[in-house]
Amino acid sequence: MRALSRPALAAFALSGLALVACSTSTGTRPTAAPATLETVPGTNQAVVRLTAAAAKRIDLQTGKVETKPVPARPGALGTAGPPATVVGPGGAAAPGDTEAPKPKRGAAPPPTTAPPPTAPAATQRTVVPFPAVLYQPSGDAFVYVDRGDLTFVRAAVGVDYVVDAMAVLSSGPAVGTAVVTLGSTQLLGVEAGVGAQELG
Repeated sequence: MRALSRPALAAFALSGLALVACSTSTGTRPTAAPATLETVPGTNQAVVRLTAAAAKRIDLQTGKVETKPVPARPGALGTAGPPATVVGPGGAAAPGDTEAPKPKRGAAPPPTTAPPPTAPAATQRTVVPFPAVLYQPSGDAFVYVDRGDLTFVRAAVGVDYVVDAMAVLSSGPAVGTAVVTLGSTQLLGVEAGVGAQELG
């Protein structure tokens, strides 16, 4: 076998490098998963992490836990007015009477002065946008808290009642906490191991 000269060896080496460069430039690079499930160290609490592209794809939006004046629970009544004044047959009050005397035959029934009960005034309560609230099959409610860096974790909430598209809370995250208001069902799907491919 005839030995190759130095110029021939150099040409052969350069052709090999060109082939490697070509194959590298045309190869497909692995892409990051749109959503991953992690665990908070030392706990069994799941953390959902999204890529920026995945968050944009589902139009992820957040709101905040706030304190606002809200109407009372529907159906709640405030303090009733003063007790009825019993009016006697001659039109004067009859002190000490517990019930009105029977009117004379043909006379109009005696009037009373009892006003209807009044609705209580609005009070300051901790609220969260109702679309942020999800429910487990057990009936327990929770929200997804935005921890920053596109990571999200569940937080249990106690819902007292719902009014004006707000969930009035009896317990939950601190005021000022950011919570997911749009895209939380997709985060739940990632936890359940379904739907992650839809985020890509």
